[in-house]
Amino acid sequence: MFVDPHHLVDVDPKSRNVGRILDQIQGAAERLLLSGGISHRVAIADCSDPAARDIADQFAGHGFRIRHAPHPESERAQILTVEVAEAASSTSEMRAVAVVASESNYLPLADYLHQSGRSLIAISGGVVKPNFAVDEPLTLPLSLNGLQDLIRSALLQLARENKYDVSLAELSNALQGLQTGFSIKAYGTQLNTQLRRMKGEGFVLHGPDRLLIDPPAVAAAATVAEPATRPNPSKPGHQDHEKTLMRAACKALPEPDDMTEASLVVAVRRILDTAANHPELCVTARGEGLRTTVIYAGLSVMAPKYRDGGLKPVDLCRQAVHDSPWTLERHPGNATDVRLRLTASPPEVPAAS
Repeated sequence: MFVDPHHLVDVDPKSRNVGRILDQIQGAAERLLLSGGISHRVAIADCSDPAARDIADQFAGHGFRIRHAPHPESERAQILTVEVAEAASSTSEMRAVAVVASESNYLPLADYLHQSGRSLIAISGGVVKPNFAVDEPLTLPLSLNGLQDLIRSALLQLARENKYDVSLAELSNALQGLQTGFSIKAYGTQLNTQLRRMKGEGFVLHGPDRLLIDPPAVAAAATVAEPATRPNPSKPGHQDHEKTLMRAACKALPEPDDMTEASLVVAVRRILDTAANHPELCVTARGEGLRTTVIYAGLSVMAPKYRDGGLKPVDLCRQAVHDSPWTLERHPGNATDVRLRLTASPPEVPAAS
């Protein structure tokens, strides 16, 4: 089994769970009437990319060997091909190869594998066009967080064009204009279903296939990022990317001595200082603000058992921002969206001992 972790960055976090992916591979193998275990487990990633490295580490926890490949996707595809060829030549009993990657990575392998009497199981994120070269094609839904940001941007664009009463077809066209090849199926949901989940964000569903847009409310709910300064909210998974960056940064921080409220508040303050000194997280913190879930992701690394004490993370954040350059605010377009905003520069984080 061969994995490109970069391909999984934009996939729904629950769906990219390594255990679930392995179960899908096992199911595909059974449908092909194959038995036995996985003889080769390789994850090919540029380990300098925190998001990809975090996913690669999760696969390493299931026995995968990480191969560092500081190269663009095209070159990683070549490395993957070489890894598959070496495994096939050294293991005559290998009856199938499973690849978790984009189509451009695994399709060139199909002829080679079929000529040697082996099957190809492929898992990709989003919608994949039917292709007879793949014996068992499987798909993973993309992150719904990315879809919501994309919808907000599309609604804001329609409002700027003075379009306030639009059909779902018009909204779909706006989404396709923001993201080439956009397909709602790639997210494992339906557009009207997702719109109902976003109730209260500046629009009202009117009938089965129309919605009314309130421009001021949409402008308040939608966060438009400058490409040169903040991650693009129309790019799926950018919020999950922030969580990944935070988890990676917090691995260098010492764990609290105990799980008392006071020690956990100190841990949250160290996480906030780490975010303030991180080149990417700091930009978001000063702009739209970091979602509290990003801070919780860091806390789960430093103190994975912090929930056992029954303490609410938002209460820990409220105490941690006291007398600090951080503020805890609710997003103006969504009362349930609580964010931490950086208003001044904190001191440098001391090195972990």
